[in-house]
Amino acid sequence: MRSSFRPMTLLAALLLTALAPTYAWAGIEPAKKFPRNQEPVNVTVTTTEDAPAAGVDLYATYRPGSNVASEQLVGKTDPQGRISWMPVEAGLVTLRAEMPDGSTQTQNLSVIYSEVPIMGLLVMVIAGIILYGGVIRGFSALNKLPADLPPDT
Repeated sequence: MRSSFRPMTLLAALLLTALAPTYAWAGIEPAKKFPRNQEPVNVTVTTTEDAPAAGVDLYATYRPGSNVASEQLVGKTDPQGRISWMPVEAGLVTLRAEMPDGSTQTQNLSVIYSEVPIMGLLVMVIAGIILYGGVIRGFSALNKLPADLPPDT
C-alpha cells in the first residue's frame, strides 16, 4: 500500500510559501485581547508600512449590524499612533480608523463586563431550577408507572 504523502508536494508547498511576497497590513491593535467595559485600554493604529498612524480618527461602533447600533468618536491618535479608549458598554464592538490614504481599517472586539451582572446570574439560576425541576418531575412520573405495562410497538 502506497502512502498518500508525497515529498515533492511538500517541497513545492514549502518553496511557494518561502518565495511568496509578504504583505504589510495596516491595523488596529488593542493592548488587551478582551477589554472590560468602563476600564481604559490603549489602542495602537499602524499604517501598511507598520509605522504609527498619527492623527487618525478612531470610531467605536457598539453592537454593529444591529438595529440599536451606536457609533462614538474615540478621538485622534497621538504621534505614536496610540489612543486611550474606555468602552462604555459590554458586547461586540467594531473599532474603525480612517487612515491618511483614505482607506478604512476595522477591528472587531468583544468587550466583557468588568464584574458579574447580578441579573444575568439570577436568570441563569432560575433557568437551571426550572430545567432540573422538570427533569426530576419527569423521572418521578416514570417511576409511578405500573410494572406490567406492555412495551410500545
